[in-house]
Amino acid sequence: MKIRIEPVTSLEQEAAAAWVRRQVFGTEWATELCRIAPDERPRASQLIARVLPDDEVVATLTLIGTTGNHALHDKYELPFNGADRVGRYTQMAVLKPYRGLNLPLYLLLEARRLFVVGNFTHTWLLFRADRAIASRFCRMLDFSASSHIVQGEEGPCRVLLRAERTHRADLADLQTRRFLDKVRPKQLQVIPPSETGRANAVQRDLSLRSGRPCSGLVREDEWVAH
Repeated sequence: MKIRIEPVTSLEQEAAAAWVRRQVFGTEWATELCRIAPDERPRASQLIARVLPDDEVVATLTLIGTTGNHALHDKYELPFNGADRVGRYTQMAVLKPYRGLNLPLYLLLEARRLFVVGNFTHTWLLFRADRAIASRFCRMLDFSASSHIVQGEEGPCRVLLRAERTHRADLADLQTRRFLDKVRPKQLQVIPPSETGRANAVQRDLSLRSGRPCSGLVREDEWVAH
């Protein structure tokens, strides 16, 4: 099986990502999840995972710039200053038949490579309070979980935060890539975005602006199932 990670740059890709979110958040979890509004798209960067050769989109992840959104940061007690450039991970979804392949890890690693490095000083997300500290965000990717619990869109959460311009973050990504190489089934090939795709994605990311982010709780369903 071949799975290709792609930055979302077309209406077809956006529609496919939205369909995956509806299947996971709507049909499976019966959760109402807001759509990315047209005025939010310039500062929202998305990735999808597509199975080849059928081209079925089976996973998606969104990163939204929240730089300067003091009301949102204060709501979740995030300690950012005026010099920080901040992005929020949200709306991670993997279709049920494709869980267990570590697609969330692949998506996060590529999101950092394409959208975060050189553009953001910190990334953050909301995660269910009872599972946050044990999540792979903290155990493998060097996110730190807040000591306090906040009320997220879907209940009690902790804020997971990572400083991106650190050796620890780089080392965590390197070790995670080695882990994925070690545990990847022989019949699975995960293809990262091409250099052309990377250039387009980075150029798009440079246009991220501050403002109200799209709501959403990052799910880690396949990891919890482990």
